[in-house]
Amino acid sequence: MAIDPVLKVWLISPASGAEEVPEHLARIGLVHVSEVPRSDAEHQEALRSLSADTRAIETRVRKLAECLDILSQFHRSARDLLSNLIPTPIETTHKALEAALQAIDVESLHPRLKELAARRAAAHAGAERAKGRLKALEGFDALGVAMPAEDGLRWSSAALWLIPTKLAERLGATNSTLEGVVLEALGNAGSNTLVASVALREHADQVASRLRELGFEPVPGPERNTTVAAYVQAIREEFKSREAAAREVEAELSGLGPLRTQVELVLGHEENALETARAVSKMAATGRAAVMVGYVRAREAEVLKAAMAREMPEVSLVLEPPAAGDNVPVSLTNKALFRPAQFLVEMFGLPSYNAFDPSAFLMLSFVLFFGICLGDAIYGLVMLAMCLALRARYREYPGLRNFFSLLCYGAVSTFLVGAATATAAADLPARVFGSQSIFANWPADPLKKPVAALGIALALGIANQFWGIAMKFRGLWLQGDKWGALFDAGLWFLLLPGLVLLMVGQVSPELALAGTVGGWMAAAGAVGLVLTQGRNERSVVGKVVVGVVSLYGIVGSYGCVSFIGDTLSYSRLLALGLTTTIVGMAVNIIAELVRLDIAVLGTVLFLVVMAGGHLFNLLISGLGAFIHAARLIFVEFFGRFYEPGAQRFAPLGATGSRIRITG
Repeated sequence: MAIDPVLKVWLISPASGAEEVPEHLARIGLVHVSEVPRSDAEHQEALRSLSADTRAIETRVRKLAECLDILSQFHRSARDLLSNLIPTPIETTHKALEAALQAIDVESLHPRLKELAARRAAAHAGAERAKGRLKALEGFDALGVAMPAEDGLRWSSAALWLIPTKLAERLGATNSTLEGVVLEALGNAGSNTLVASVALREHADQVASRLRELGFEPVPGPERNTTVAAYVQAIREEFKSREAAAREVEAELSGLGPLRTQVELVLGHEENALETARAVSKMAATGRAAVMVGYVRAREAEVLKAAMAREMPEVSLVLEPPAAGDNVPVSLTNKALFRPAQFLVEMFGLPSYNAFDPSAFLMLSFVLFFGICLGDAIYGLVMLAMCLALRARYREYPGLRNFFSLLCYGAVSTFLVGAATATAAADLPARVFGSQSIFANWPADPLKKPVAALGIALALGIANQFWGIAMKFRGLWLQGDKWGALFDAGLWFLLLPGLVLLMVGQVSPELALAGTVGGWMAAAGAVGLVLTQGRNERSVVGKVVVGVVSLYGIVGSYGCVSFIGDTLSYSRLLALGLTTTIVGMAVNIIAELVRLDIAVLGTVLFLVVMAGGHLFNLLISGLGAFIHAARLIFVEFFGRFYEPGAQRFAPLGATGSRIRITG
C-alpha cells in the first residue's frame, strides 16, 4: 500500500519522425507525457519547442460534439438507466469503432443536422408567435370589422391594442387627451376590448409609447388589409403550418437518431487523437533530434522497453529516478482490503510523490463514522445487497468499483451499529415484540441515553484528532525532518492529552491524580511549543510571539482552540444517527395509522408506506452519512497533516473518458 514508484522516461528520436512518437506511445498506453524541462539558458537556446497543427482535429471534435448534442434530443442512449445516471465510457470493439469511422462523414452530416435544427427552431418560434397572437385575439374571431394592415395606409399608421373593458369605457376621454391619434373600439371578449388606433406616420412611435403608458397592450397587426375574423383564421392556419413543419423536421431528425451511438464513438476516437496530437507540443527538438519526457510506473518499465524496441527501434529510451524538483505524477496501488479508501483520497486530491498514501490510515475511521451516522441493521443489509450488485456491475471501472466497495464496508458497519443499538427499520423490533421486550428497553439505545452517546462521539473525535497528529509525525519522519516531527507533532501529544486528563480530573475527586498528571503534561507540552514553533523567526521576540500564538492555533502546526472546535464537530455523529432513527420511526407510525384506518387496503398501503418510506430514509440518510463522514475525514483529519495537489498519473492513450475498447 503505497504511492507507485515511477521512473522518468527520456525518448530521443529523429526530428523528422517526432510527430509519430506520441502516436506509438498512445498505442502502448504506459507513459505519462510531460513538458520537456529547460533548466538553464544554455538548454533554452539549444532546444526549440515543437508544435502540431491540431486545428483540423479540433474542428472535427467541435462538429461531432454539435452533432451529438442535436441527435441526443431525438434518440435515447442505448445504455440502461443506471449507466446514464452513473456516467461511464461506452464499451465498444475495434470492429465497431472501425464501422463507425467508415459510416460517419462529419463534413456532410454536420451541415445537414445544423440546417434541420435551424428549421426546427424557426418553426417552433413561428408557432409560438402565432400562439401568442391567437391568445391575444381569443374571443374576437367572430368580428367582421375591417382591419387595415400596419403599413396599409399611405400617410397614417394603424395598430391594434388590447385594453381592459373598464378602461375602454373611458375611451372617449382618452381620445380627447391624445393629439394626433384616433381610437376606436372594435369589440369585446371577456374582460378585454380590442381597440384600433390610427395616427400620422411621423407621430406613430410617440403615440405607441403613450398608449403603452396608459395600459394599452399591443397586438401584432396583419400584413395586408383584412377583417378581424379573417386575420384570426389566418393566424390559426399559420400556427398549424408551423407545427406541421416542426413535426416534419423532427421526424427527419428522429430518423437520423440511430446515428447517435456511432457519432459518439467517432467523437471519442477524435478526442483521443486530439490528445495525442497535442502531446507533440510538449516535445522539444535540436537540429536533428527530438526529445520527449514522461514517466512510467517502475513495475511497467520492462514492458515499455519491449514495446519501444518492437514499435520504434529508432528511438532511444533512457530511464532514471525522478529529480527532487520534478512535478511527478502520482498513481496509488493498495492491497485489496484498503483499495476502496483510494476513492476518498482521489476525491480530495492526490498526495505529493515524496509524501505517503493515507488510504489505509483513514479506512477504519470513515467506515466507523458512516456506520454511526446511518446505524440501522435492516438498512445495512439492504444497502449491502445493492452495493454488491453495483460493484459487480461496474467491476471494470476502478473508480466506481472502489466507491461501491467502500459503501459495502459502510453497509457492514451500519448493520453492526444497528445490531448494537437494536435499531432495525428504526424501532421496528420494539413494535413487533412489544413494549415489554428487551428491544424496547435496550441498554445501548442512543435515544434513551443521548448524553452517553454524545460522550462516545466526542471520544471518537478526540481519538481521530490524535490519529491525525500521529500521521503528521509519520509524514515528517519519513521525509527526514525528525526535529519537525518531534516539535510540530510530538509536543502536541503532551499538551492535548494533558488538557483532556486535566478536564477529566475535574469530574470527580477520585480522578484528581489524572488531573495532576494532565496538568504537568500540558505545561510541558505548552513550554516546548512556545520554544519551538517560532524557530524559523529571526528575532527572539518573533520566536516567542509566534510560539505563544501557536498555542491558540492562528499560526503553527495546530492549536488548542482548533482541537476543541474539531472535537465538537464530531457531535454530528450523534445528530445524524438520531435523525435516521427518528425519521424511520415517523415512517413506522404513518404506516400503522394507514393499516388501522383502512380495513381492506390497509395491509397493502402499510407495505407500500413501509417500503417507500424506509427506502427514502435509507437514500437520504445514506447520502448524509457519506457526506458528513467524508467531511470529518477531509477537514478534521486531513487538516492535521495532509497536503494534496499532485497531478494524476495519466498515461497517453489510456485515459479516454468517452469510449472504452474491450476487444
